[in-house]
Amino acid sequence: MRKIAFLIIILYFIVASLAAQENNMVQINGGTFTMGSPANEASRDSDEIQRQVTLSSFQMSRHPIIQSEYQEIMGTNPSDFKGDNLPVERVTWFDAIEYCIKRSQREGLTPAYTMTNRVPTSGYPITNATVTVNWNANGYRLPTEAEWEYACRAGTTTPFNTGNNITTNQANYDGNFPYNNNAKGEYRQRTTPVGSFPANAWGLEARGFLLSLFYSVA
Repeated sequence: MRKIAFLIIILYFIVASLAAQENNMVQINGGTFTMGSPANEASRDSDEIQRQVTLSSFQMSRHPIIQSEYQEIMGTNPSDFKGDNLPVERVTWFDAIEYCIKRSQREGLTPAYTMTNRVPTSGYPITNATVTVNWNANGYRLPTEAEWEYACRAGTTTPFNTGNNITTNQANYDGNFPYNNNAKGEYRQRTTPVGSFPANAWGLEARGFLLSLFYSVA
């Protein structure tokens, strides 16, 4: 599963165990899949060892968290590229945890996370905090690595859910660096509105733009 890196950090998908009640949440039915990549896959990383993983059902946000959603919950918008329908970016892992906590509380759900001792540091707003997770809570949380890969693959076994390649018509990334010597594409040099690219077979928007908080394109 290929990872196309970019400098901007974006709050990507959130997960909830509650029944999908909003149109931006997609039901992902549980199942067993092969996580990782075959040894002969181009550009494979050494930690992508294949193994069978079984997951329970969950809900995942249809697209990255947009700036209007983040602003409504957090009261701030740290993004460089401004736009209500653009993904929020320049957020830290702790920002994402806080967003999940506050959104859960706002919707009357039990937060999945408890965060204490959050102290801002100098320079770029990275913070230190202690975070614990309650896996039985019904509030929002970030997907696990296995959940993310399972959802992004959407039943496929190729390097991308689009097949053996992904183009800049299918996702937003630096087209000067195509995968496995494929044809070059467009380099937009900025984020794009959600809905700009086709969704995968499970209804999740394919975005190859970034190294997000923890994930990258499937």
